[in-house]
Amino acid sequence: AQPLSSLRVTVILFCSETRVSFQLEFGPLPKENVHSCSELQRQHFRSYHYEAVEGPREVCSRLHSLCRLWLKPERHSKAEMLDLVILEQFLSILPSEMGSWVRECGAETCSQAVALAEGFLLSREEKILEEHITQNNLMC
Repeated sequence: AQPLSSLRVTVILFCSETRVSFQLEFGPLPKENVHSCSELQRQHFRSYHYEAVEGPREVCSRLHSLCRLWLKPERHSKAEMLDLVILEQFLSILPSEMGSWVRECGAETCSQAVALAEGFLLSREEKILEEHITQNNLMC
C-alpha cells in the first residue's frame, strides 16, 4: 500500500438541477509535484482572511491548523521550519524574473534557492558575455 502522502486525489463534481455529487480518484502523486503540496499549503496559510462571521478564536484556530499543515512540525525540526519561512521571504524579495525561475525549479530549501539564484545570475552573465563577443566578432 502507498502512503497517503504519495497519493493524488482528484475530485470531480457533477452538477444537475437537483443535486451535486462527487467522485474521488486516487493515483500516484507525480514526483515533480511533491514540492507543490507544501507550496499550496503555504499559499492557503498566507491567503486566509479574517471573516467576522467566524470570530477571532475560530480564525486563529484555523490559521494554526493551516500553519501546521504547511510547516509540518511533527515531521520537521525547528531549523527546517525556520528554513521554510526564510525561503518564503527570500523568494518574495528576489527580482521577479529570478524569483519565478527559482520557484519553477522547485527549490525546497534556502540553500537550494541560493544555488539556483546564483546559477541564474551566472547564466545571465554568460549570455551577456556571449552577446558581447558576438558583437565584437561582427565588428572585426
